[in-house]
Amino acid sequence: MTDQKCQCQPALVPDLTKRTNTAAASATAFTLDNSVTAFNFSLCATVAYNNNQICISVPIIGQICFDVHLPVPAGSNLNVCVATCGSTWMPPFFTGVNATVYFNGTAIWNGTIWGNC
Repeated sequence: MTDQKCQCQPALVPDLTKRTNTAAASATAFTLDNSVTAFNFSLCATVAYNNNQICISVPIIGQICFDVHLPVPAGSNLNVCVATCGSTWMPPFFTGVNATVYFNGTAIWNGTIWGNC
């Protein structure tokens, strides 16, 4: 993952991690300024690998399960980092989701798991 700094006005998209009342924040609908043309996010999570499948819950999209035939024992703990890619003028404001699978801190698989990147 690259650590990119936003080159925009940070007030256009609220930082919900800074709010103390998460219930109120989640109940608030997002309103985007007309100058915002893309909504990109990334996250990393620990997931379990079973039967050649990894499942991860991605905000906005929901749960995504994808097949990855990797040489790791069933039940192994893996980390998966996902990031949106591409942009579009209509929701969900991105065209795909890319994932990188890490085993013991080493990237062992990378690919598009939803849409087009």
